[in-house]
Amino acid sequence: MKKLKNLSIASKLYLMVFGLCAVMSLVAGFVYYGVTSQMGRRDLDTSITDIAAFVASLDDVETFIREGDESKNLSAAFDALSNMSQLDLLVICDATSTRQYHTIHDRIGEGFIGGDESPILAGAKPYISMAVGTMGLQRRAFHAVTDEDTGEIIGFVMASVLNSRLDEIRARNIRIFAAILVFIFLLGAAIAQGFLRSLFRSLLGHDPEEMAELYVERGELLESMEERVALSQQLTGANAMVETLRTVNHEFKNKLHVILGLLETGNTVGAKEYILEASLASSEAVSDIGKRITNASVAALLIGKQMRANELGMTFILKQDTVFLDKNVPSTESLVTILGNLIENAMEELNSKDFEEKRIEIGLYMSEDHTIILCDDTGGGIPEDILVKIYDRHTSTKGDGHGNGLHTIREVVDFYEGTIHIDTEKGEGTSIRIDLPV
Repeated sequence: MKKLKNLSIASKLYLMVFGLCAVMSLVAGFVYYGVTSQMGRRDLDTSITDIAAFVASLDDVETFIREGDESKNLSAAFDALSNMSQLDLLVICDATSTRQYHTIHDRIGEGFIGGDESPILAGAKPYISMAVGTMGLQRRAFHAVTDEDTGEIIGFVMASVLNSRLDEIRARNIRIFAAILVFIFLLGAAIAQGFLRSLFRSLLGHDPEEMAELYVERGELLESMEERVALSQQLTGANAMVETLRTVNHEFKNKLHVILGLLETGNTVGAKEYILEASLASSEAVSDIGKRITNASVAALLIGKQMRANELGMTFILKQDTVFLDKNVPSTESLVTILGNLIENAMEELNSKDFEEKRIEIGLYMSEDHTIILCDDTGGGIPEDILVKIYDRHTSTKGDGHGNGLHTIREVVDFYEGTIHIDTEKGEGTSIRIDLPV
């Protein structure tokens, strides 16, 4: 623990990102291994069950059991079936458990070995068992052969695969599992390294500790908000990225609980479908944000909020006409403060009641001399008694501990000599427009 405390912030961030990737890869790998192993065994079970049922249904099998196969035609057909399928053994026995056919012809005429044929001769439905036979441990499918006229059981068909074949499937899955783990671990290391490079670029090449120390040393000397903004905006990129990582981690844990629940209830097919269909956020939406928002910190904030909205069952939309280039705009810290508070207020409102539609739309626009921010939600609107004092500290419909969001936004907007326009209607929602001169 002492060693971890002595690590630099950069090292801790690297370990956090790499650790998250490692945990995701391990869980995904174990789920993949479990699901593919069960599916492989299920496919084998289906194969041997179908073959046993097919052979038992042949018209000539009843005669074969009673009288043998003098022409050897059926025996040749059974040999071909064994060679072409996944079977290791095909056995046909009469009611006394004497082998009338065996894939290894030298065993014909001998008694059946294993003792697991009793239920099928007693009238049980087709089943699968594990037993030791002539060639070792086998997974066996049994199907009865009945007299066409009387319905009496006159024998049975057993189709099996050796346990060694199941071991081969498990070994193959382990090799694939190991290869996937190595790949994802390497990918995790690359992602962590890329994250740190991006972070250092946003800090203008400084180490995070250096920036924190510089902020503390100069904090008492900074007399205007403009100077504070100029320094703190270099730290905002790190904060937005770390917050996005926390959101990814939180949502990922929730999805793990769903997967584990499905596996615990034996619903492996459902778990596989959930893994294939689930995603932390739409790749198209994330790509769209990255293309239209060139400010890395603002983009990271919006991606994190989109993931959080998805988790809460809300629709988060970046307006189609949004184009926001990172030049001639207010400080990154100011933008993150405004957007973060606007979106958080909208989420709290939508999460407070069971609204028919829960949608948040964000718009960002810039011109030569203005930056415009829009936030629309489909909540219940702002009551008139709250609207008249909306910018006062602790003014909120949600009780104690709330109500600082718009107060903080007002301070930033006033600093830039900007304007805020609120359009709200009871039961319809709220639209907020913020205009900031450059």
